Amino acid sequence: MLYAESNGELIGLIGFRQSKKNRSKHVSEMGPLYIKREYRKAKIGSRLAKTAFKIAKQRGVEKIRLEVNKSNKPAVKFYKKMGFKKVGLLKKELKINGKYYDLIILEKRI
Repeated sequence: MLYAESNGELIGLIGFRQSKKNRSKHVSEMGPLYIKREYRKAKIGSRLAKTAFKIAKQRGVEKIRLEVNKSNKPAVKFYKKMGFKKVGLLKKELKINGKYYDLIILEKRI
């Protein structure tokens, strides 16, 4: 987990998890990524993601995978801008207040 602060206040975070199994150590799962609303145009998310990619690569990761809610257009746009490509779709994967949401599976080679 990586954090971004401003004047001692948490303004952003990103997490990623690398498999411990030898056969899949080259793959990392990314998430969550959160940036406080008033800092979203300050490129904090990009800087956190690039730092996470660098650390992952140093640990032998070759591919990062994540899932994002298809209806979260700003997040989908951000991840595509960061070089992620759509590799799958999970239909009705989330159910919130009786409404279903699809998740897009994205991957990035680093």
